[in-house]
Amino acid sequence: MNLVGKPCTLRPFTTEGIKTPRGIDMKVIARAFHTAVEEELERAGLGVRLTGPDSPAEQLMVSGKFTRVRAGSQIQRYLAPFLPGAPAVIEVEGLVSMDGNPLAELSGLGKRGLGPLGGASMAMLGSAAEIAGVQLARQALEILA
Repeated sequence: MNLVGKPCTLRPFTTEGIKTPRGIDMKVIARAFHTAVEEELERAGLGVRLTGPDSPAEQLMVSGKFTRVRAGSQIQRYLAPFLPGAPAVIEVEGLVSMDGNPLAELSGLGKRGLGPLGGASMAMLGSAAEIAGVQLARQALEILA
């Protein structure tokens, strides 16, 4: 399918039910994720539009939810980055649909276990969100190819 110029709606991925430690701003994490998805889809030629959750959809739509957000331990990342519990983790589930008909389920998993002095949790989560966003967008593009 030729994707160049094709309009695509990117619905905000919900964060309902996600519990985050104090000091973790889900809005910043969601913004990093959505920006990564949008940039990856636009690189393939799609005309991406980030909309509100109730806005009308274009023919092609990507939507979903965050399923896991874990800040990990900065101390463990510094001392032993490969131990369980150290990495920052973002996990998402999504759906790509065409004309309201689901085409495929998508998923993305971003992990960041290394950073200067263990990496600050927000920076590591933002980076993990970008990784998850790129993975999810690439899956959507594979489906549409």
